[in-house]
Amino acid sequence: MPVVRVTSSFCDSFTGGLTEFEVAATTVRGMMRELGARFPGLAEFLEARAAVAIDGTIYRNAWLQPIGPDSDIVLIPRVGGG
Repeated sequence: MPVVRVTSSFCDSFTGGLTEFEVAATTVRGMMRELGARFPGLAEFLEARAAVAIDGTIYRNAWLQPIGPDSDIVLIPRVGGG
């Protein structure tokens, strides 16, 4: 099963401090739905504030990206520029 990890505490208020989850999803959109069902409000928060790395490649808008059965997914806080 794909594993999703959070790199910092930016999701703690939704996950209660959990930083690693297994998901059954096959796309990032499906992963977001699954995480949103487990942790209400998390999907919307991630859409606005996170980038997604799948097997080492970072995507900012990754909704249709496939997730393999053994993928390593990392949720990364977006960095703002100025």
